Amino acid sequence: KAPTIIGRHQLRFGVLVEDVSYDQINNRTGPTFTLVDGTQTATGATIQILPDPEFGRIYRVTRANLNTERNTKQLYTSFFVQDMWQVNDRLTILPGIRYEQQDSQGTLVDSFKLDNNWAPRIGVTYDPTGAGKAKIFGNYGMFSSRLPDDLAARAPSSDAGIGADYFDANLTQPIPDGILAGGTVTHFSIAGAGADTIDPDVRSSFMHEVVAGGEYEVLPGTRVGIRYVHRNIGRVLEDVTPFPIVAANLGVEGAESVEYTHTNIDENTPTAGDFGAAFEKPIHRYDAVEVTADRRFADRWGVQASYRWAPLWGT
Repeated sequence: KAPTIIGRHQLRFGVLVEDVSYDQINNRTGPTFTLVDGTQTATGATIQILPDPEFGRIYRVTRANLNTERNTKQLYTSFFVQDMWQVNDRLTILPGIRYEQQDSQGTLVDSFKLDNNWAPRIGVTYDPTGAGKAKIFGNYGMFSSRLPDDLAARAPSSDAGIGADYFDANLTQPIPDGILAGGTVTHFSIAGAGADTIDPDVRSSFMHEVVAGGEYEVLPGTRVGIRYVHRNIGRVLEDVTPFPIVAANLGVEGAESVEYTHTNIDENTPTAGDFGAAFEKPIHRYDAVEVTADRRFADRWGVQASYRWAPLWGT
């Protein structure tokens, strides 16, 4: 949308709508086989051969699936409004706001919606010379993370990943639970047979960004500048299970099927199994200092150079 000019204000706005279809098709080499409960798999298997003091060796299926195709959709909607307010010949203020909403549809859940994602943004530019030869600037913004289409094939769909132990390489003799083999008495597990649990209060991940710096025209057509950039994650959406993976191998009640919950993880995210483990608030902080130089020539070409110093603090 072209800017609408009202006095010293230039208003910009826009709308984006994307209707995306995503089909995930996966398979594994080898013949299908029968699980201990009589179910036939839809794929072959990835297998580990493990030595065992009692049986010589066993064959561990680390991955196989009960389905091969997941058809999904995602509707993404966003809009923004921004004002460029020319306060005077030296000072410009740019307030704005952006809204984003995502709605994913899987094979088992018709709507996995992430809405109410409002992202305020503001920028300030000041020219201390009043002649366009220098500027001091600062910007702040919130930026929401868009979900990949792949997630629609996982969270609101059935992944149905299999883990199972067998006595033979042809996977015809499943090892019953309760028999000690391969270091465990649990020999069958299924992950993602149903749709993941979705926290009703879950929100999109987002990041804060602050940028501040300045530029100065040292010679006609030549500018040098320096700026500081800070980013940190304000919220993280993640799929988690309350049990550590080892709980399934130890036969802990409730951990036989690895099911996930999509939530905003922090130190209050619940755990199970009494293993003494806990979640933590995710931290990802980025700081950088950038020095730039820009030379423009009369025949419409130019040269740019920059140097960035950017340590990474925590993950």
